[in-house]
Amino acid sequence: MANDIVSHFENRQASIQGKAMIVGMSRDICAELYNSIIQLRPSWHHDDDDKGTIKVVITGSAADDAKLPPHIRSKKRRKDLAKRFKNADDTLKLVIVRDMWLTGFDAPSLHTMYIDKPMRGHGLMQAIARVNRVFKDKPGGLVVDYLGIADQLKQALQYYTEGDRNNTGIPTDAALAILQEKYEVVKAMYGSFNYSKFFNGTPGELEVLRKLIKDEIKMRSRKNLVQSRSFAAILEDTIKRYQNRSIETAQVLTELIELAKEIPQAQSRGENLGLTEDEVAFYDALEVNDSAVQVLGDETLKAIARELVQAVRRNVTIDWTVKESVRAKLRTIVKRLLRKYGYPPDKQEKATVTVLQQAELLCKDWAA
Repeated sequence: MANDIVSHFENRQASIQGKAMIVGMSRDICAELYNSIIQLRPSWHHDDDDKGTIKVVITGSAADDAKLPPHIRSKKRRKDLAKRFKNADDTLKLVIVRDMWLTGFDAPSLHTMYIDKPMRGHGLMQAIARVNRVFKDKPGGLVVDYLGIADQLKQALQYYTEGDRNNTGIPTDAALAILQEKYEVVKAMYGSFNYSKFFNGTPGELEVLRKLIKDEIKMRSRKNLVQSRSFAAILEDTIKRYQNRSIETAQVLTELIELAKEIPQAQSRGENLGLTEDEVAFYDALEVNDSAVQVLGDETLKAIARELVQAVRRNVTIDWTVKESVRAKLRTIVKRLLRKYGYPPDKQEKATVTVLQQAELLCKDWAA
């Protein structure tokens, strides 16, 4: 995508001088895309706000991931960047945003928008309006669609009269009414999930879902290593297929909603299996979905899980993870237990490693 944007923008500049905006799905994606672009065009980067061809415009806090702080600025610094971008003669030609500057921001020389984020309705019309401002001999704005939002644009246009389409600005009270409506829809969609800390008031249901699921997986990783890895792999695959345009916006939302429902359901597996939460974690560590392991039978696998919990609990100490002697003893106990129940020999080493990793997750609570 970075290659495509750089090539397209440079060709565009050769025919008509102006500026461009890239709309990313998340702040992380915006930062990663920036890094990819400056690898291709190092001269575009500059640490100072008053220099450089490309900037990322996002908000954030000190608690953000390490790659975000270089792009997080105070309100005054963002205002200074806005002045640069609005100045047609300034060297700042390209900005990457997630939500900022998509409404109520006028830069008449902006002639191209690259969209890599789901948008619809009023939000989509407002964003597109950014590139349609009259400026000198600019024939009109160009939208480069990386997701396939043509259907959403057609639907958005249905809400507007012919006059509205020429001026897509809407009153603040109407915008707030729509936002409240969407908020209630999303609130009902997520049910009992504690999504509120992720909801930021923008029409980015996909981004909210992604963050929600990522947080739920992180919480599960403190208790069940294998289960959290499985959910993380599904999330990554779904987002990757979406970014590669293998699936449409509606489908990715459906898949993420289903995944969000599966995570809390997975927590009740212990009741169905007759195992405690800790026992389920070790049960999953035994690669129970492997056909070679399944021949042992579910009852045998559950028995192994129960004994693993008892054996590890008896031998865990506060500092066992740094004592090689204790780790070696636990490794021997685990291997002996697997052999006792006829666990496939060629699977034992991997299962032992996973069991010890799982034990490390739980040892803090146990040792306490």
